[in-house]
Amino acid sequence: MYNLQIENQSDSLIFHYLDINEIDEEFQNLIISSITEICGGRYTQYSLDFFKRRLYNFLNGKNDEGKKGAIAEFIIHIHLNYLSFSQEFLFLNLEERSVKKGFDGYYLLNGEHWIVESKSSGIVNEKHESKILEAYNDLKSKLETKIPNNPWNNAYNHMRHQDVNTNQSIVSVIRQYSEEFENEIFQDIKKFNVIPCSTLYLGNDWNPINKEDLEIKLQTLCQRFGYRKMIIICINSKSFQDFINLILV
Repeated sequence: MYNLQIENQSDSLIFHYLDINEIDEEFQNLIISSITEICGGRYTQYSLDFFKRRLYNFLNGKNDEGKKGAIAEFIIHIHLNYLSFSQEFLFLNLEERSVKKGFDGYYLLNGEHWIVESKSSGIVNEKHESKILEAYNDLKSKLETKIPNNPWNNAYNHMRHQDVNTNQSIVSVIRQYSEEFENEIFQDIKKFNVIPCSTLYLGNDWNPINKEDLEIKLQTLCQRFGYRKMIIICINSKSFQDFINLILV
């Protein structure tokens, strides 16, 4: 479906490497079957056709860089849902055509909370380690500093949506974080499980990830990071347009 390698560095640090050269039939079926829940929540009453059209229109309303970022994030959500993480948010914002401000994803797995930040690039010679650093720093900024938009409030609004239907005890925790943020009481990233992600679009220069080389660079980089637990996801993808083309098939 896609070439996945998982490397456990320790009990608290895991690297995921994904290579996506083409979207074969099995992967296409997974993408299509994931659209409704990722876009609308696990309890939505809307049809798959509704969300396929809405997702298609959402992506085509963006420039190429915006499309790359949104599709990279969507693939991350497919991957985490496939690994049985429970999605506690909607990919599409609650307001039509508005920008989702806050965390790129909020998940639960075995009672543990995980926060996602995804970065992508189609620039020649861009490196995964630089995008992972960017994603981590973005998460750290959202957790530890006063930014214009309260990320916890966004997460709270998604979780309490009836089509997401997150457990109320979890919603209460997120609401407390939101209230603290407004009072400029910030969180320490060392308390949290985080998932910084990097997607590189390589086009005709596509090659699989050089895992041995990248692993050494990520190990060095992680020595600078604080976290409770961390999963790093790196993806080499050939094309973003292939994803858009298959949505309305």
